[in-house]
This record gives sequence, structure tokens and C-alpha cells, in this order.
Amino acid sequence: MNAKNLLTTIDTHTEGGPTRIITGGIPRLYGKTIAEKMNYFKKNYDDLRKLLMYEPRGYGGMFGVVITEPSEPEADVGVFFLTHSGYLNMCVHSAIGVATACLETGIIREPKKDRPVKLDTPVGLICLYPNYEEKQLKSVTIQTNPAFVHTEGDYLDIGFATPLKVSLVFSGVFFVLLDVKQLKMKICRERIPELMRIGVKMLEVANQTFLVKHPDNPDINTIELAMLYEDIERLRTCSVVVSRAGSLDRSPCGAGTGGKMTYLFVSKKLELNEDYVNQSVYGMKFEGRLVEPVNVGSYSGAVPKISGSAYLTGFHKFVLEKHDPLITGLL
Repeated sequence: MNAKNLLTTIDTHTEGGPTRIITGGIPRLYGKTIAEKMNYFKKNYDDLRKLLMYEPRGYGGMFGVVITEPSEPEADVGVFFLTHSGYLNMCVHSAIGVATACLETGIIREPKKDRPVKLDTPVGLICLYPNYEEKQLKSVTIQTNPAFVHTEGDYLDIGFATPLKVSLVFSGVFFVLLDVKQLKMKICRERIPELMRIGVKMLEVANQTFLVKHPDNPDINTIELAMLYEDIERLRTCSVVVSRAGSLDRSPCGAGTGGKMTYLFVSKKLELNEDYVNQSVYGMKFEGRLVEPVNVGSYSGAVPKISGSAYLTGFHKFVLEKHDPLITGLL
């Protein structure tokens, strides 16, 4: 074997959402902050992202994490997030996955009671609280950065008989939310291709129609995800989340769960500290609650806590042989 690269990973899934955690083979990353290190990786080593996220080693629904030295001294590790289509400042299911993998393999020691695992991310320090039962890790609870409602109840014309009523929320990234009862649809596996097509079209038109910009970070100015949901009960929903590139989140989407709860809170349909459940089309679920109200710039919002379980699925050594014609894989 004439290998050009050797990369080691721990693979996990969080409520169905895969995460490939790169633990070795990445050259040194330069930067004073995790955001700078992510940008350095993006500029110099994006081929490694494609190698592990694209086929034949990955697939369209793959997510990834790069573990690096933290810039914050109190952090346990530094991390940034990858997808087949690029980079994310934050990903809840992958954060739960990397915390679980680090705890289960000893990369991070089991913290003392009530002390969180602290991840240094491009959006700052994130705290995750492991939940143990009889010394076995059962789930992880993450308190995310504040979420807020950008636009409540505006209309989007994507070619149906009447425009659709949608809302825009920020929860790590900007989402456009749609209640599928407007389309007289149900969230079910049989409708996934149709729901994905609608989600992609929503994102295309929404980015042409609405001007979004995070008050504290003007570089965050794109609506990245569409959440199509069906309310089952007042405190329970079923949803699918679709990216601009047309991929489906296999998990119930932790960031989307926080965004949906915040939308309900601002609409006065959800109280602080009420337990809320968001389930995926595959029946997996995230449980959440809002712990405090916030204002982000001129926007009203709240701080979400999300709980979910992650599971290790493999330890891998990936190679790129020098004469492999698919140097960066394919989609």
C-alpha cells in the first residue's frame, strides 16, 4: 500500500444522526481561536473534509468533527463541524456525539457531578452535561447559545396555489420553519422525497426573499436549513430538516428543536422549563426545554437545553492511496 494520507476517526450516531470525529492525521492548525483554526483548515485542508464526508467513504448525510487544541483554557477540547456541503459553526447532534465519544474513550475524563464537558467551538464555549445511570452514560444535555425569532409569520411563494406562511429563527444557524398542515401533508417516510424537494425550494426562495444577519456576527447571513414540521400534541412535534444542498438530517435536529421551541415561546405557546419533544421521521427524539428568556439585538429569544443519546458505531483508519483517482471522493 502506497498511502498518501492516514486519518483516524471515531464514528457515532446521535438519535440517528451520524458524526465522524477526526482524532488523528490532521496537520497542525494555526489560529488564536477555533473559528480561525476552522478557516485555516478550510483554506488548506478542505480536501480532507471531502475525503471523509463524500462517497465512497462517506455519503450525503454525513457530518464530521475535527478535534483540536482549545483556545479557551477552561475548555476540554476544541472542535469545529463539517458536512458534505461545507462547515457549520455549531451542530447539536455532533456536539453530543463528540462529547459521548470523548467520555467513553477517555479523551475526556468523566467530570465530577454537576460539572459539564466544555467544548470550545467557533461560536464560543459550549457546556454539555452527561447523564449517568449506574455508572453508564445514558444521554447528554447541551445548553446552546441563545436562539431568537428573526421573522414571525411572513409569506413565501414557492409555486403552490397560495403562498406559505413561514417563520425564520436562529438557533446556531438560520432556519425557515413550515407547518406542513398548510400543504395537507403528514410527516412520514413515504413523503420524504417530496418533503426534501419542498425544503430545498423553500431555502432557495427564502434566501432570495429575506435579508438575514446575526446582530453579533454579520458573517452569519444565510438561511441554511428548512424545518418542516407536524405538531402531534402541544408539547410534541415530528419534523424533517433539509439543507440547501438537499441532504436530510437523520436526527431530529437539536438546533432545529431549540429553534422550534424558541418560536413557540416568542409566540406565547410554550412556557419556560416546559418539557418539549421533537421526533424525527424515523421515530428518534430530542427532548428540550427553554431555561431563560433573552434578547439578541432587537430580537426576542431564549436559551435552549437539548438532551439526546449518542452511540459509538466504529473506530476507523481511512487511507488515501497516492494513485487513487478519487482524491476528494464524489457525491
